[in-house]
Amino acid sequence: MDIFKGKKQRWKIETVFRDCSQNLGLRSCQCTKDKTIDNHVFMSFFTYNFLAEIKKNHYSTIGMIKRTIMSSISITTNIFDFFKKKVA
Repeated sequence: MDIFKGKKQRWKIETVFRDCSQNLGLRSCQCTKDKTIDNHVFMSFFTYNFLAEIKKNHYSTIGMIKRTIMSSISITTNIFDFFKKKVA
């Protein structure tokens, strides 16, 4: 029974890391300084906690909630889109 409980707790941790890696940029960190890496990891998990609170009420996934929020606000993530907006 203890092994089953431990495996269940580990699975929760694995899903948090998967969501942070796939949806919140944890895997895409290219920082070289220790403090910057710490800040990047902190912000990924902080964002996860924020989205997890929203997830409780909306019965969705972290990725779906993130995409919904990103599509509802105008953030330029592509440098070419940025310059198109400046010129227009």
